[in-house]
Amino acid sequence: MQSLEAHPPAPQEFGPFADLAAHFPRFAQALNLHARGELEEARAIYKELSDRPRLTAACLHQLASLALERSEAGIAVELFQHALRLNPTLPATYDRLANALERTGQGQAALNVLLEQGRMLQLAKNYADAEISYRNILSQDPLNYGAYVNLGTCLAQVQRLPEAVQQLFRAIQLFARIDPSLRQFAHGMASRLEVILDVPLTTPLPAGRPSGRIAMMGDALTTLGKVMGELGLHEEAVLCHQKSVAMTSGFALAHWNLALALLTLGRYDQGWREYEWRWAWPGFPGVWRNRGLPKWQGEPLAGKRILVWAEQGFGDTLQFTPLLSQLLEQGAQVTFEVDPSLHMLLAHNLPGVSVIAAATELPDLGILDFAVALLSLPLNLNLQAQDLPVANAYLKAEPDLVLQWAQRLGRDNLPRVGIVWAGRGRPDTRRSVPFSALATLLERRTVDWYSLQVDAPPGHGAQNDTKLHDLAPYLADFAETAAAIANLDLVITIDSAVAHLAGAMGKKTWLLLLPWPDWRWAITMQGGDGQMNSRWYPSVRLFQRHEHSSWENLVLRVGTALDDWLAA
Repeated sequence: MQSLEAHPPAPQEFGPFADLAAHFPRFAQALNLHARGELEEARAIYKELSDRPRLTAACLHQLASLALERSEAGIAVELFQHALRLNPTLPATYDRLANALERTGQGQAALNVLLEQGRMLQLAKNYADAEISYRNILSQDPLNYGAYVNLGTCLAQVQRLPEAVQQLFRAIQLFARIDPSLRQFAHGMASRLEVILDVPLTTPLPAGRPSGRIAMMGDALTTLGKVMGELGLHEEAVLCHQKSVAMTSGFALAHWNLALALLTLGRYDQGWREYEWRWAWPGFPGVWRNRGLPKWQGEPLAGKRILVWAEQGFGDTLQFTPLLSQLLEQGAQVTFEVDPSLHMLLAHNLPGVSVIAAATELPDLGILDFAVALLSLPLNLNLQAQDLPVANAYLKAEPDLVLQWAQRLGRDNLPRVGIVWAGRGRPDTRRSVPFSALATLLERRTVDWYSLQVDAPPGHGAQNDTKLHDLAPYLADFAETAAAIANLDLVITIDSAVAHLAGAMGKKTWLLLLPWPDWRWAITMQGGDGQMNSRWYPSVRLFQRHEHSSWENLVLRVGTALDDWLAA
């Protein structure tokens, strides 16, 4: 008999355990024995290796498979479940566990396992396989509530929005069978959307109550609301989030999404109130830094000392900084805690405010009366849409830095255009433009192109493009970036901190937006030539992608506008 190791199987023959087999020859030997039908020998090795941490889950999976082959389905269920507790990322284990549960007559439990498999794949961004899992469930159980909710969410994540609406509506139809209060809402919303989206939403489902795991309806409703927002149906989005809030007490994510939908519509009075729910949502990226001080909620400030701390991103800080002047007007002494990269810029621009760098300078808490998060100021100051812009051209670069940058850039009499094409993962990776999409724009040699891009995410780098003067090595903080912008004639940028900075400086800025822009850019005003400008920053012109269009098409529109500007 030939040695088992003389002709080892190719790695792909080991299926989901190919990587482990490549690193552990003894485990590969067991898999080979198993494949040859020498089951007792394979079992002995699996047991031998099962106490090695990297191999435990895989060995339990294989021992469970052996039990299943011996028709010991009950033992197999326990082993597969143990394997998943140790390593919940193995799709094959879910499949085998579902099979074992079916053999023991636990059909519904088997479908629950497939639902969990789909959720795991979805979290791993393997949307195609997740969709297969959900559709597999629905082919066996067309009343499975959780499968419709998860499938709708999965389709929304890959921008198949009308299909997502259909699946989420099926979940709503099913839930309405156990909660009649949902029926009128579902009927009214379906009647509106079938006309707008031209998709059937009232397809009859089999009779009976929903099956499987019946989670709270609020999840499906707020997901549907987010889809409505991305379809540009903001009134419908508000209705979905309001219904979610009404049906699920204390559901912070629904309140947060409701806030964003209201702010998008310019309904600031309600929107700011709902925006306070951000602190109750575990997924919110901001950090509560009240330092134990009383939260300011609009009390008189004459003679009081208040700490305002910046939250969320750099752009948020720049956008709401002008509200500090209203605290000064009320007689407050204001300390403003900001990220160190913003410290020099804001200290130069906020006379009367003590600007401190977070984590490097701690205020004397004993002399402070209140603290408040920066983005809570709109609620406490009753900011309304008609109050925009709060201020115009309110940030200026330091003169000495502006002069240094003028010397650095030199002058060749061509217009200078700065450009930013990529952002960080938050708030939305989709806002970044692939650098390749800018090719038709950058080929224009009638301008000097300057890259203001810092830390482009993987896949979005300029790859040493010779058309661009790379300023990143000199952009140590926002004071430097502001001085660079002061020496430019135009800034073209995605939704980024640079967009807020250039807008706050009153610099001519062209902003490239997704079809579903962030609420900050939804309130617009029309310029004299029909262009759309930001109400927050009048110098910022908005270029929004059309639905189902590409970044390349938007860049062509920007190029036409650039030619017109150069010719003017």
